[in-house]
Amino acid sequence: MSRKGLYHYNMERCDHHTALVTNDHKVQTVKNNMEGYTARDVQRVKIAREVMALMGFPSEQDMIQMVRRGMVSKCPISVADIRAARDIFGPDVASLKGKTVRHRSPAVQLDFVEAPDEIYDRNRDVVLELDIMKVNGLPFLVSVSLRIDLVTAEFMPSMTIPKLRAGVERAIRVYQNKGLYVSH
Repeated sequence: MSRKGLYHYNMERCDHHTALVTNDHKVQTVKNNMEGYTARDVQRVKIAREVMALMGFPSEQDMIQMVRRGMVSKCPISVADIRAARDIFGPDVASLKGKTVRHRSPAVQLDFVEAPDEIYDRNRDVVLELDIMKVNGLPFLVSVSLRIDLVTAEFMPSMTIPKLRAGVERAIRVYQNKGLYVSH
């Protein structure tokens, strides 16, 4: 921990062959993954990746089936070499490209929670702070109530005075509909 209370790790003290992340979780490296394999195994793994590239990057499962069934004549690799390639190098990125499909994200479910009456009773007078915030160049009218810490944001397609005034009035109505009074 630093003098200012922030956690950090001094990488100058780190062994350059191993990268560390906070909480002592090691980052996997190819060099670490090669441990337990002989030099001959590593050479066969590299050949397995080259063969997969020559065959147009089939998926790992397709390649295993082709080797098992003898569909590749004079194939210099075995199923064990293909699996070891995944253990050492991770999944073959080239064979994944174009085969992975983006799935539609689930719809966001809105769950409105009614604030307890105590909050309304203690904070009848509300002070609002308003500002314009741009997100990717699109303007939003943002309001923050000081004691309640309720934040509202409304997209403002037009930045004219009448449109801004209407946006401010809508923000104030959010509080008035709950029986609160916006004093400033």
